[in-house]
Amino acid sequence: MKDMSIAENLAYQFAHGLLDFDRDIKGTGGSGKNRSKLEQFEHKRLNIESDTRRIINQLLQGISKQHAEHRPRRLRMNSNIVLALKLAISHRIERNRFSGKTMLITGGAQGIGREVALRAAKEGAKVAIADWLVNEGEQICAQIRESGGQAIFILADVSSTRYCNRMIDAILKAYRTLDYAVNGATVLDAVYSGIPYDVNTQRDFLGHPIHNCTDIYWKNVIAVNVNGLFKSMRAELNQMLLNQQHTQSAIVNIGSVTTNLLFSPAYMASQYALIGLTKSAVLDYADYGIRIYALNVEHYESIIARLYQYPETVTSSRSTCSTVDYAEIVLHLLSDNASSLPSGVYAADENCTLIL
Repeated sequence: MKDMSIAENLAYQFAHGLLDFDRDIKGTGGSGKNRSKLEQFEHKRLNIESDTRRIINQLLQGISKQHAEHRPRRLRMNSNIVLALKLAISHRIERNRFSGKTMLITGGAQGIGREVALRAAKEGAKVAIADWLVNEGEQICAQIRESGGQAIFILADVSSTRYCNRMIDAILKAYRTLDYAVNGATVLDAVYSGIPYDVNTQRDFLGHPIHNCTDIYWKNVIAVNVNGLFKSMRAELNQMLLNQQHTQSAIVNIGSVTTNLLFSPAYMASQYALIGLTKSAVLDYADYGIRIYALNVEHYESIIARLYQYPETVTSSRSTCSTVDYAEIVLHLLSDNASSLPSGVYAADENCTLIL
């Protein structure tokens, strides 16, 4: 534990204290001796949790000397330490948070991407929505412009290198630069065109274990969720590297923490690929000051959630976060407020707890 940061050390103690206590209670059935231990543990837990939250809040506020003054050339990622805190989600609009900045949102015609676009525009960002859902994308851009914001719609298929390059060209033509990117283009099944978006047809392509999956199902899900993410990031990073003298850039890849989806092998595999691509980019672009995050979210009230009929046996009974909640977390990660928050893979569960 010597090499751990203070926050990691506290989180380690907190996590292992929970595990040890859980084993003791289960082994004795909650005896008087363990009731005393419960009181001791609860006191210890509250102290550790308080200290942990204080330190992590410092990180989030950008006042930690360790992260503000000492930026290692290569980042060490320790996936064994899980540190969680409740975000103070605020739905208050910060008018100038992204003033003059350009933001690309792939998959921005619906779901979290849509809320990111609407909120970012209200906070001063020049927004570019890239999607294959033309009507929905154009409507959002029109709504933003009617409210006094700036927005363009780009018809895009992220699985295509040509479309990804055109996407960047369109942004440069309209805004001359690219500061931030949110990669949220995702498909759940083998319906590839996305137009028209027929919920009943889409549902027919779900519900297949590996031995019943077709090549076209696998190919098309991987084409968008894995190849599309890679090609989007490649195009975005090529442009962001040209901006280094003028601005600090950031990317957020939106994934899923859901690992209990029945009969969705390609989708689940693609979510692990998203983590791998993000971690690779974190290491490769640390020297350039480009912050790169993966935000893995729980299911939410979107068309994808409606397409998949979550079985009661694997669905939590807790209330889910809204797309607005998730959008706020995405924008926080992109903003200067998170400039000292280390790049890496994060998760926001259905109670909007950010997990590092």
